[in-house]
Amino acid sequence: MKQTWNRLGSPDAISWIMVVLLLVQSVSGSLVAPFTDLNGRIFEFLAVRITSVLVITVVLGLGKMLLLHVARTRPMPLLTLGIFAVATVAGSVTQNWLLIVTQFTDKWTIGQRLIVAIPGLFGFLLVSGILISLARELSRNNQELAKTADELIAIRAEASERIEQRKAELISTVREQLEQSLSRMKTLVRADISAELKHMVDDVIRPLSFQISNEVKTYQPRSVVVASPKISWRILMNNAMRTNPTHPFSAAIWLGLLVGTFLTPTLGLPGLVTATALAAITFVGLTVVRLLWPILPQRMPVPARASCFAVITIGLMAMCPPVMEALSGYGFTAATVYVGWIVLGISLVWTVTLVFSVRDTLRSTRETLLATVDELKREVVQLNGEMRRLQKGISRLLHGPVQQIVSAAIHRLRNGNDGPATDSRIADLQASIAASIQLLNEPLEASIDLDTAISDFVELWDGVVKISLDFPVEARSRLLQEPVATSALVELIREGCGNAMRHGEATHIYVHVSIDDSDKTCRLIVKNDGKPLPSSPRTGLGSQIFDDLCLSWLRTQAGELVKLEALIPLVR
Repeated sequence: MKQTWNRLGSPDAISWIMVVLLLVQSVSGSLVAPFTDLNGRIFEFLAVRITSVLVITVVLGLGKMLLLHVARTRPMPLLTLGIFAVATVAGSVTQNWLLIVTQFTDKWTIGQRLIVAIPGLFGFLLVSGILISLARELSRNNQELAKTADELIAIRAEASERIEQRKAELISTVREQLEQSLSRMKTLVRADISAELKHMVDDVIRPLSFQISNEVKTYQPRSVVVASPKISWRILMNNAMRTNPTHPFSAAIWLGLLVGTFLTPTLGLPGLVTATALAAITFVGLTVVRLLWPILPQRMPVPARASCFAVITIGLMAMCPPVMEALSGYGFTAATVYVGWIVLGISLVWTVTLVFSVRDTLRSTRETLLATVDELKREVVQLNGEMRRLQKGISRLLHGPVQQIVSAAIHRLRNGNDGPATDSRIADLQASIAASIQLLNEPLEASIDLDTAISDFVELWDGVVKISLDFPVEARSRLLQEPVATSALVELIREGCGNAMRHGEATHIYVHVSIDDSDKTCRLIVKNDGKPLPSSPRTGLGSQIFDDLCLSWLRTQAGELVKLEALIPLVR
């Protein structure tokens, strides 16, 4: 309900479709209204009604321009209702003035006409606005769903390629800088080679290792922007006919209210009785149709279903004028009035059908869209996790085997191990360093040791902060099958605890890890007794890490503790 109310406050609620529906309702309704004796001047009277519709159209057009200007950032439903009210009054005043000018009437009946117009015309504009805004939102969601699904398919198809491409970029960068140092060694005298090797460790390997480990390149999905989508009325009609298109209560209330507002002020109690009888006939008739509609064969084509519904609606509306005439004494069975009533009744019943069809279809599409977006988020998080694991692996390789080989070479040259530093010995050292670069092409470590990584982290801060870990054996065993999630979990625990100590000055941190196989997620909860969460927490690199590796995450103040909760996607 709240979403429908908000959509009414967008510029989408006013469009040319509303004018077309209004014209049909106004023309057909003018044949039914008993305020004026037409005396054969039907076309002049229609010209009066069409002119009032043009005035309403101008007000709605100006109102749409106003909404486009002031409702860019947030919906303004009250402003839309105000525009509808102004359009209702402007149309009623114009019609009343023209009826006097054309001598259809000689008295100013604006008060009486407003009594008719406000519930009838205003209600019609309101329902039409809801219908159009819902239909526009549905079309937008359909396009967003299509684009999101396309991106999801692309990510799944290109994930391995993206990872291999990133790996090639990193290896190329590392290889280029290391080989530059090696090439410089070939031009140096023997005494300077040791200094060049030290330079390679201090100024190349270590900075590269730190940079690759911390400046992780992540993938961000393209934002889906859909502007002014076209409404597919054919799809909406198909959806309405595939389900049950009858909504007895809503159609009966709307028809009864509309007829009652112009019959009751004119005819008094008979008018009220007539409107009530009309609502009852409509309700009973459509209820019977609703009960019998499932009898239609499921494979019956939509055009055939629509034809059946149209015939049923026409038949039901055709039954009403004789009853209405008998109760009110007004000539509802006159040809023009009869036709006008049938057109009016059909348009209102079908409008109700479309409103419910759009609502139900929008709800279903929205659920599908949310599920697809969630799946896309999972794929993006998984891809970012793979990217981070790749870069961490290359960083560890640089910091470990490559740096160790170069450091060992430095010690051999300085200490004279394995004999004097001859040209052949230097060439062997250069060859071993070159061979270490080739390690970058080897497959990376499949997974980190979860227990070791967490215990090392706890020991690192022992004596500084107390870390209480609640990590069930079942969850540990489950994560053995999830190398990407395990790597992400370790990094998020480090980041969450580190922030609690650096920014919150915590003395006690509680870490809880659990697995939910029903939605394939790992839940991480980190609580600390540090400083209370500020009213406007700042975001930084840590927030970006959580954005990249989590489906969702949230920081809240839980009593005296600051609580961080994050969901990590699982694959298996």
